[in-house]
Amino acid sequence: MINRPISDGFVRLLELHRLDLSVEALALEDRWAGLFTPAELTSCRRRVGKAR
Repeated sequence: MINRPISDGFVRLLELHRLDLSVEALALEDRWAGLFTPAELTSCRRRVGKAR
C-alpha cells in the first residue's frame, strides 16, 4: 500500500481526521519502522505530512 498511489481508504481517513489509523502512520511507529526501507518511510512521512 505504501508504494501504490493514495487509496480511497487513505482519503477517507483524511476526511475523518484519522490518519493515525493509516498504514503510513503505523509504519512510522518505532515498533514497525524496522520492517520498512528508508525510502518507504520517507514516502510515509510525505503522505502523512502533506495531508496534515
